[in-house]
Amino acid sequence: MQHERLADILQNIVQALEKHGIFYASLKQGEETKTDDLGRPFYYWKDEELREIFESLNFKVLDSYQNESIANSDDVWLSYILRKFGNF
Repeated sequence: MQHERLADILQNIVQALEKHGIFYASLKQGEETKTDDLGRPFYYWKDEELREIFESLNFKVLDSYQNESIANSDDVWLSYILRKFGNF
C-alpha cells in the first residue's frame, strides 16, 4: 500500500467500524519501495510511522508483533491488532 494512501484507507476503515471496533493490520517492515522481478511494487514501513498514523486516527494498539515471512526470510511483517476509540 502506498504511503500517501494509508491514512485515507484507514479512515475508511474507521468509518466502517462500530464504536470500539477491532481490526488487524499487517505491513512489511523496512524503508522505501522496492519492485520485484515481476514488476510488482512493495511498500515498506517503520513501526514508528505506523503507530503515529494509527494514533492520529484514534486507534489504540492492543497488540503488535513481528513475523518472518514464510515466502522470504529476508522479509518481516509488522502486525497490529487495533481498537477504534472515540465517536468517529
